[in-house]
Amino acid sequence: MTRPRGSDHVHATLRAVRTAPGRVRATVEVSVEPGWHVYGPDSSEGKPVALTVDGERGHELVNVRFPQAADGLLSGCFEVEAELSTTDPDVTLVLAVQACNKVICEAPGSLRLGAAVKAPDGVPGQE
Repeated sequence: MTRPRGSDHVHATLRAVRTAPGRVRATVEVSVEPGWHVYGPDSSEGKPVALTVDGERGHELVNVRFPQAADGLLSGCFEVEAELSTTDPDVTLVLAVQACNKVICEAPGSLRLGAAVKAPDGVPGQE
């Protein structure tokens, strides 16, 4: 896991489970430290949180689902879910964030998250 430049206030992990040949369900568990928040994906303020695929491998990220943001802000612990088209045995996603508190906003940054794709029973998945 890589933290945003200048920020230790947002932490995340990635789980990837093969749901069908060529399809993976990705779940990003995000934890924002108390007193801090990130901007929701539809926020008109700050840099909204976003989830993308790392690299240019032709993977398609679809049905990205963020939790409902209260007043445009996400804080505490939450999950981001998405589906990914890939046959690769591992995936890397990038979570773009900007951590803020009531006084300051840090520079936008990104968390690069990698995980081995697991079969539904938790064993590394194969096509």
